[in-house]
Amino acid sequence: MAVIGKLRKRAGLVVMLIGIAMGLFVLMDALRTSFMGQDDTVAIIDGEKVSLMEYQTILDRVEERFRFFQGEITPEMQEQIHMTAWEILILEKLIKPRLEEMGISVTEEELTYALTSDNPHPLIRQQFTDPQTGIYNPQFVQNFLAYIQQNPNSREAELWQYIKELIYYDLIRQKYVNSIAKGWYIPTWFAQEAQVEALSQASAQAVFVPYSLIPDDSISYTEEELHDLIQDKFKEFALKTPVRYVYYVAFPIVPYERDSLAALEFINQCLEQWKTVSPEEEADFIARCSEQPWDDRFWHRDQLGETPFTDSFFTLPIGTILGPYVEMIGGQPAYLAYKIIDRKEVPDSVEFRQIFVQAVTQSKRQEVRELLDSLKEVIEAGHATFDSLAVKFSHDPGSAQRGGYVGWVTGAMLMPELRNEILYKDRKEGELFIAESRAGLHLIKIERFGNIDEGVKVGTIIRFIGVSDQTLSEILNEASRFYSIVSENPDSFVQIAQREGYNPIKARLVPEQFNVPGLGPARPLVRWAFQNDEGDLSDVLELERAFVVAYLYKAYDKGEIPDEDIKEMARQKLINIKKQAILMKRLRSAQTVEDISTLTEMPIQNVSFSFQQDFVPGIGMERKFIGAAFGVSPGTEIPIVLGDNGIIKAKVENIDVPKNLSPDIYKQQLFNSWNIRVQQLWLRALSDYEEVEDLRYRHF
Repeated sequence: MAVIGKLRKRAGLVVMLIGIAMGLFVLMDALRTSFMGQDDTVAIIDGEKVSLMEYQTILDRVEERFRFFQGEITPEMQEQIHMTAWEILILEKLIKPRLEEMGISVTEEELTYALTSDNPHPLIRQQFTDPQTGIYNPQFVQNFLAYIQQNPNSREAELWQYIKELIYYDLIRQKYVNSIAKGWYIPTWFAQEAQVEALSQASAQAVFVPYSLIPDDSISYTEEELHDLIQDKFKEFALKTPVRYVYYVAFPIVPYERDSLAALEFINQCLEQWKTVSPEEEADFIARCSEQPWDDRFWHRDQLGETPFTDSFFTLPIGTILGPYVEMIGGQPAYLAYKIIDRKEVPDSVEFRQIFVQAVTQSKRQEVRELLDSLKEVIEAGHATFDSLAVKFSHDPGSAQRGGYVGWVTGAMLMPELRNEILYKDRKEGELFIAESRAGLHLIKIERFGNIDEGVKVGTIIRFIGVSDQTLSEILNEASRFYSIVSENPDSFVQIAQREGYNPIKARLVPEQFNVPGLGPARPLVRWAFQNDEGDLSDVLELERAFVVAYLYKAYDKGEIPDEDIKEMARQKLINIKKQAILMKRLRSAQTVEDISTLTEMPIQNVSFSFQQDFVPGIGMERKFIGAAFGVSPGTEIPIVLGDNGIIKAKVENIDVPKNLSPDIYKQQLFNSWNIRVQQLWLRALSDYEEVEDLRYRHF
């Protein structure tokens, strides 16, 4: 909103810039910049620029896939969508071409094998495993393919295309990871040495003199000394990606009391009307009053679990209304009310056969009903079997080839209209009847029911406690007031925020970040931080859950060492270095473990430790000491070690080196652990290289 205010003030300039930009666009069609002069590059991969349009195409495709499988796309899903799109982009632009240079590619035969073989890709096995038996049947895939061949525009065909894409890119990823693994060789001598290191144990008599004996406030240092130490000793902390530090004040977008009262009034009005609603009107009434769809199943007690209402649902009279109550649903407060609509003995699963005939129009449905009536009469008269007619007439490829046998399914797996007809109409085992669904008509034969028990049908009305326009305006006004105050002196952001009664939060941001702790989805904040300069103040930024005013405190580029990350660590390191000098001066006359113990009044400890571990009981994390101890013979005193936590003087008493080694087994263990790391870290490792530059923060 503040951006709009700035544009109004500079309207003449904006109009002029737009005119110039449009003229350039007409004269220079190849110019790949926006009208504000911003480069549309979202990444540079192996020296090649990737345009916003190209990435957006991949992103849209991935979002379609998520929408197909997940339904509604939530803000929390956006991060996963972008991560998947980025992985596909890297695979397409970097991995796939390099594999092809080596003569490696995903062939059509490999893809077909992964999709349709007896040993398919895990995604195929997951999608086509019988949930009742847990057994994968490749015939299910063949039936599915036969169906989409006849129905190329169906949602099933769309699903298959998405699965193919997922598997294709996973096969490319696997080939890349395998190409790395095949480049490794672990010599037997290396495995043997590694196993010795992993299993070797030592014991020693040691004196540990902690640096904490000298108070920190007795040590003085300069900022120049601290800076020089950071540049000299902390080079491993150089950034592999840009980083921004911001202070922000958040104004949460949450309901006020008036909003809660409005929601309560609405749901109470519904409840008053609900008392007189007939069973036939329940579904329509709930659809009008509730903000989420109603699941009209009958629930067994064990399916409901231990909720505050379970006992009430099974004991109170039918028609009883419970509520309203406040509950959190998906992180949002809501009023809920329940009505006990019905209770009776129902099964939770069924084994059945079907002859399904697709029919959408009313005239077609009438024609199909007549067909199924005839088939039902033929079966009941004994002139033909259900199995033979299913093979001939059913449009369901999954069951037709098995004589119409669908198998065991639960209520959750059935379409609502079929669930009602099959499970809740007091059917009998062996019964033959016709049922309708949105897809067509079904001639059903019940084989067996499973787990018949008392079930309850509960109506649910949900009314979310939303943020009204008036409340939203007041929250925005509060944020805008703070912005006006702090804009007079942005460098005093923290002090002003605290003076005004707010809690300024410090956040570390990286370009690919979507969520910020305490804020949730916060991409506008991240994008702003990387498009502005150190010392800048943001306008009022609107996020999913809050308005935010932010101050860009520090900006570090790739390759820099961020003081913000390591300053306290470096400060303690510098103080300890100065303490080392003081202690060594005091102990310059000491020669033995006993001498150090006497001069410092610190006890001699018996310590045991292994070479592979970093921790020494009674001393702490001291890698230098462990390395020094394993570098001498038993009975030898090691020189004083200037450790991370104190100085250590020790006499090594024993070193136990394992003799019965299994280098071949350990070699395989090393190989497996390296493979796992590559599987987990390949994308991050590639993105750290100079050849992959992620610039998506400019646009998303």
